[in-house]
Amino acid sequence: MKQKLIRVAVAIASWLLPHQAFAQADTGIAIAGLVSLQPVNENWIGSPYLDEGIGGIRPGIAVGANLIAANGFTLLGEVSTTAAFEQMQTGRLVWANRSNFSHEGTATTRLRDTLVSGLAGYAWSTNAQRVVFAGGASYVHTTLLQDELVVEDQTEVGLEGRRRFALTGGIDLLQRLSDRVSLLVGARYSWLGRAEVADQTGAGEHLLRIGAGIRVRLN
Repeated sequence: MKQKLIRVAVAIASWLLPHQAFAQADTGIAIAGLVSLQPVNENWIGSPYLDEGIGGIRPGIAVGANLIAANGFTLLGEVSTTAAFEQMQTGRLVWANRSNFSHEGTATTRLRDTLVSGLAGYAWSTNAQRVVFAGGASYVHTTLLQDELVVEDQTEVGLEGRRRFALTGGIDLLQRLSDRVSLLVGARYSWLGRAEVADQTGAGEHLLRIGAGIRVRLN
């Protein structure tokens, strides 16, 4: 019985600390280039509301810090942002350059979402690789302009102006290149639940950001 308990303890320890390369807790910083994919919200597309929604693919950058404990528990903090999405739009939901005759506006809409995320998860490790799954919440700073008009400030017409938080989840793949440097490939999905003014520009509420970069171990 005693030997059986010893074998079980050894097996549990081996699972918690699978390989010497990743047998200690470590902290690191990461930087990655990314592409952001945002589908268009089709709810308001069509005459007389909007001729085109806003969305597509834009480049961006993400930076962050993370802690991976010896047992795999992981904490991540990161900031990601992209170049602004741009779309020339015409319709009754465009507030800039409105025509008194047709009650329609025409403007170039620019939208950028900056996410400040706090995530927790678990890392599965092998000799030279890690796979990290994590989820949590993101603080959302949305910049939304139609020409020089800040659309988020349209509270005087009864439209909800801002949505501050989003649910976020993701995965990171780490390939160790040296004792301190790892290649990083990752993806994040965020559900924003757009505020009404952003929703009515045809901005999608689903964000997918895929990136590649490096992680540098600090300890």
